[in-house]
Amino acid sequence: ETLEDILILHLDNGRDHFISVSGNFLPSCFGNSLDKLVGIAGPLRSILPQSSITTRLKVPKEIWRLVDYIYRKGLNEDGLFQEEGDTEEVADVREILDTGASFDTFTGSVHSVAECLVRLLNS
Repeated sequence: ETLEDILILHLDNGRDHFISVSGNFLPSCFGNSLDKLVGIAGPLRSILPQSSITTRLKVPKEIWRLVDYIYRKGLNEDGLFQEEGDTEEVADVREILDTGASFDTFTGSVHSVAECLVRLLNS
């Protein structure tokens, strides 16, 4: 879905400038309620609008995947949930969650996954 708008930059004692902006909207699990996420079976970017499952999940699959990764790779990691993750790696984890891609190819730090979990819960 393409979003388009016009920004108006008004300068005191000057003329107005009209700036066209546009972008593509990509659905994300971030910013959605946990209640909505438990009602969606597949990755958010692959579902059709208004599609949902009849049997609600007990836990959002995105949270399950993050906790599972942390459980498998980070139980013995020092400073987990205290150290920040890498910005690019956090973006990669968000993309994995939104597209349903596998964590098998993710080579980043478990700290980035932990940060992503915190961000998801805060969103």
